[in-house]
Amino acid sequence: LCGTVNGFFVGKLGLNAFLITLSTYLMLHWGTLVVRRGTVLGLPESYLAPGSATIWNIQMAIFILFTVAVLLHFLLKKSRFGSHIYSVGGNIQAARMAGINTGNVIFGTYTLAGVLSGLAGLLYTGYMRACPSTLAEGTVFLAFAGAIIGGISLRGGRGAILGALGGVLLLGVIDAGMTMLAIDPAIMGTLQGLLVLVAILLNETREKWRDKILTPS
Repeated sequence: LCGTVNGFFVGKLGLNAFLITLSTYLMLHWGTLVVRRGTVLGLPESYLAPGSATIWNIQMAIFILFTVAVLLHFLLKKSRFGSHIYSVGGNIQAARMAGINTGNVIFGTYTLAGVLSGLAGLLYTGYMRACPSTLAEGTVFLAFAGAIIGGISLRGGRGAILGALGGVLLLGVIDAGMTMLAIDPAIMGTLQGLLVLVAILLNETREKWRDKILTPS
């Protein structure tokens, strides 16, 4: 539902994506604290199962993660909707001139992002077996960094889900390593911010070199 709202404002009304998502983020973030401060406990086992149950001693969430990643890979690489997403991300004006309904593509993409965010929240809740009002707080920047490290272009139109998955897993390994070494949370947060900066610099450098190689002199 939240993704659909964002998609309507950005895709259908043509409003600025950054400003819309920032405003809805602030409303939902603080609205959560208005509804309830603290932690929701005693949730049904069926609700917690996706994030806490195991299959062959392996967390069900891992199977869900890789299943969704494969499905998204085929959606982006093998479907018309996926090719339209790349076209709109690469050059929205060219996509519009090619006859693509860019508003519908953006609307659908934001709605899909909302579905995936809801699924992530469900897995988080099951993993923690509770739902605190600060659930997954601060992870948005790590998700951003993981996608950039995985080859997702800041300019749009380039990248792959499997690459983004690799970037996120790499950051997860780094985060787990720092936790096992008992590094101070403040230092961890600082290093995570540095990782975001490094990811942006790597992305921009890669884009410039790629454009220099592909553009005729």
